[in-house]
Amino acid sequence: MKDIQQTAIEFNSEISNGAFETTLVNKKQFTRTQKKALELLRIESDQDLILFSGVSANALLRNINAPVYSEKNIRKKNGGFRSLDIPEKSLKLLQEKLNDHLQSVYTYLRPQTTHGFVRYPNRKSCNILKNASVHTSKNYVLNMDLKDFFHSVNALRVKHVFQNSPFKFNEHLSNCLALLTTYKGRLPQGAPSSPVLSNFAALSLDYKICKLCKTYAIDYSRYADDLTFSSQSFMPEAFKNELNNLIEKEGFHVNADKTRLRSKNRKQLVTGVVVNHKANVDRTYVRKLRAMIFDSEINGLPSAAAKHLNLTTKPTTDHISFFVRRLNGMLAFMSQIRGKDDALTLKMKNRFLNVLSIPLNQ
Repeated sequence: MKDIQQTAIEFNSEISNGAFETTLVNKKQFTRTQKKALELLRIESDQDLILFSGVSANALLRNINAPVYSEKNIRKKNGGFRSLDIPEKSLKLLQEKLNDHLQSVYTYLRPQTTHGFVRYPNRKSCNILKNASVHTSKNYVLNMDLKDFFHSVNALRVKHVFQNSPFKFNEHLSNCLALLTTYKGRLPQGAPSSPVLSNFAALSLDYKICKLCKTYAIDYSRYADDLTFSSQSFMPEAFKNELNNLIEKEGFHVNADKTRLRSKNRKQLVTGVVVNHKANVDRTYVRKLRAMIFDSEINGLPSAAAKHLNLTTKPTTDHISFFVRRLNGMLAFMSQIRGKDDALTLKMKNRFLNVLSIPLNQ
């Protein structure tokens, strides 16, 4: 895999090869983000890694050589289940710390086109609204999906991330960190460190796509495995062919079933946000949310949960709790896209709060 730092240079990155750490070291005062980036970048030995981890050498070795995961299935929004590999508590804590520091490094390398699993220096996360706003009021919007995004990043690729700049760890340390963050030879869904490492693995892809899109005057953004392209002019087949070849060469695969090109005369969606004229919530989404709240008001939460979760038996406490969390999440999404002061969102929130105030046995 090509040195990601060199790729960044080719696309006018502000990071110069070999000078990333020096630039930070020469500063008299450090931000919290800079301190965390340096703390990770300065690891050079086993002892440094042990000190960084904050656990004993034996505990670190156990998590490297015999990591413990448990499988958990969670419901998808559109039905079905997603299988997650959840790390055991001590390993999860190590991965959370590593994620925190990796995010601090990625902050300085991140292409402005990447919006998923990203944290700004002020600790605010990028979100789907920023991702979607790039593509509002465009004549054409092309949506693509990378198949098995996390699982396509294998342990060898993670090792290469740590061997390349800006880390440039030796092979032994890179092996240790790859073993700490992979399971069954790949990035596990459910591990705190997987999202940011997937971004590092896709860094070269992002910069190369940016270069390609610049040639064709096309806007690009990526949110995790969702790639979106938009333009005022029709996208030529030559662009699509080059794009597909580029993605394959970078070790990722396009999910053809989720690839779609939409003109302005049809509903254009980017990560669930309608972008035809401005970023907005899909009318179907609003109708569904209104129906769920209405059913909860008229028939009570247990009945509404059974109906909207397609249950054939009496809902359990867990079912009702899941249904409430789903409503909360849908309202939060609507507020994020339409604005916290949006009249319709506030009205629906108040109705939902009234439902929650009613005891379940009434």
